[in-house]
Amino acid sequence: MRESLPLAAPNLTFKKMRDFYIVLNPGIPNVMVIDSVAREILRLCNGKTRLDEMADRVLAASSDNKTKREDIERFINSLSESGFVTHKAHAPRPIQSQSIQKPLRVHLHITRECNLRCKHCYARAGKPHQAELSDTDILSIVTQFADLGGEQITITGGEPLLRRELLYQIVEKAKEWGIKAVNVETNGTLVTAEDAEVFEKTGTKVSVSLDGATSDTCNYIRGGFAFEKATEALRRLARSKVNTAIGMTLMSHNLKDSGKIVRLAKKLGVNVLSLNSIRIIGRAEEYPNLAASTNDVTRAFVRAWRTGRKLGVRTSFEKQIEQLKSLSRKQGCGAGSSFLTVTANGNVYPCNMLQKPEFVAGNVRKQSLAQIWKTSPVLATFRKIDIHDVPKCRSCELRYICGGCPADSYLGYHDLMQNPPSCAFYRKICWVAVKEMARQMWQEAQ
Repeated sequence: MRESLPLAAPNLTFKKMRDFYIVLNPGIPNVMVIDSVAREILRLCNGKTRLDEMADRVLAASSDNKTKREDIERFINSLSESGFVTHKAHAPRPIQSQSIQKPLRVHLHITRECNLRCKHCYARAGKPHQAELSDTDILSIVTQFADLGGEQITITGGEPLLRRELLYQIVEKAKEWGIKAVNVETNGTLVTAEDAEVFEKTGTKVSVSLDGATSDTCNYIRGGFAFEKATEALRRLARSKVNTAIGMTLMSHNLKDSGKIVRLAKKLGVNVLSLNSIRIIGRAEEYPNLAASTNDVTRAFVRAWRTGRKLGVRTSFEKQIEQLKSLSRKQGCGAGSSFLTVTANGNVYPCNMLQKPEFVAGNVRKQSLAQIWKTSPVLATFRKIDIHDVPKCRSCELRYICGGCPADSYLGYHDLMQNPPSCAFYRKICWVAVKEMARQMWQEAQ
């Protein structure tokens, strides 16, 4: 081996599976799948054992005659070269501060008006704002966002199809103005054949909310004939080859449907299902019985993923696995540093879940989007949030995978820097993702 300096692997987390170990280095973050010999090698990466001593000690402890010195040395060198462990004298990899160069994504609410009164609506959509932005104002926001280097816009509401002509103008012009991706969130009850044609022609992604696999479940939550109309819209969009997803919010009343809705999606010709857990804000404050336990939501989430894996329907769970594979290190959720929310009355917020007076970053009627982005004290506060300032997050092995959620912290405790109530759910889901990725890695290695 090239060097005799000891290697250090602080804060590694090990999980024993049936045939292998999962080892997580939270500081990178990175996941490795290893056998018992490699586990012993990593145990010796304690900042004290010299490299030229490791092979001798591992061979002495091994009961497997197939273990060879050259394999041990090769593995030790690969640990150092990959950065999974470091020489004690090396400084730890620095944490990258959250970028303030440009907002990559924006949620643009073009109206608060809605034809439904969903029980869990965070925006309390229904009647429009008294002074909603004009078409010209909203189109100006889109061009300002593009000028800032923005890449993705999600058009939402209320129900955006209640301002159909404005919606058409945005989706038809956005890419010409430099926006790379346009998404539309709709309840689906107003989607026409013409809408499907426009969305297909412009390459617009469409997410249709469907909070149950049956009319009884969905209509209880969303009202009217939401299920019947939304499923017809999904069929229409799928037939028109529109890039379509189903959006489902998991809550006490629909947890039992999480596997069924995957099968329904497949039947409707939709291959993407986006799952979220309910937050008791907005209109949901009037229906606290919709809250569900962490364990129940986790089981429903995993059930949907396992069903989707069998049927070829992609769920939100795959994003967790892709993030792990990308080795990206999250230092925050991105609120105020990579994305914004703009509401139909012109208010700008760090994210959708914090549409509260104390988090108004500015108003586009009074300032340009660029001025708000560069000078808002509210946005500056969010950019300073550090995962290490949250006591329970600081020592969590998943901190750079999860990244935390200031909105959940604030909604739960009126404090951006508290461990969020949703922590238990995120931890469970992250570990399920880690174990699934490890299982795939182990199978590929055999």
